[in-house]
Amino acid sequence: MWALTFDTATMHAIVAVGRIDRATGEHELVAWREGASLGSQASASLVTAIETIVVEAGIRVAELRLLCCGRGPGTFTGARVAVATAMGLALGLGLQVHPVSTLAALAASVDEPQLVLATLDARRHEVYAAMYRHCRVGHTLRLETIVSERCASITSVLADVRAAVGNDPFVIAGCELETPQGATPVVLPPRSVTTASPRGLWLASVQAMTSEAPVDPSQLDAAYLRASYAELGLNRPKRPFVPSPFA
Repeated sequence: MWALTFDTATMHAIVAVGRIDRATGEHELVAWREGASLGSQASASLVTAIETIVVEAGIRVAELRLLCCGRGPGTFTGARVAVATAMGLALGLGLQVHPVSTLAALAASVDEPQLVLATLDARRHEVYAAMYRHCRVGHTLRLETIVSERCASITSVLADVRAAVGNDPFVIAGCELETPQGATPVVLPPRSVTTASPRGLWLASVQAMTSEAPVDPSQLDAAYLRASYAELGLNRPKRPFVPSPFA
């Protein structure tokens, strides 16, 4: 079966097309494209990238049988763009959608099997984070969740990780991490990768497509992990209010 997967929840957008045999688990990443998601213009750039990558794979959009999309966490706008685009494609092609965690795609981008703490900058001295263990099953990489997705300070995340794995060594994938001012210093393990790769997104998507139930397009939703700035009442006007002289 031909499968399409994409993720725009970070500033590093990825679109990939490949073949997968769901019975045997064999799969092949055929074509991909990656680059900046262009912020608010991500919707336009994503559709163009999908059209281009499908042509590069030598197929037509109508030949796609499986659809996977990154659901976040990450930027609110980027996650919504991916989800909305997946919903439109799924409805148009008569397909269901396999959502995949952006953090899982990041963890799968680490080459060697090991414990991986996947992190993304959530701002306000917090990170989106989850820990996974790489497991090989036949032709497929499996990610076992050790610490579930959360939005918290790095000190809190590392405390949860240490409670789960003790002193076992692990690597960090994702954003640069700093100890918040005034917090107890922590020793961070060596870094691994800073962004998800097309191969990482593909491997995480293969796991979702072969071992997880698809979602009806109407039920697809982004994973925010916390309320937006507007919902938290933290939005501030960029410019002071100036009454109109014509009012």
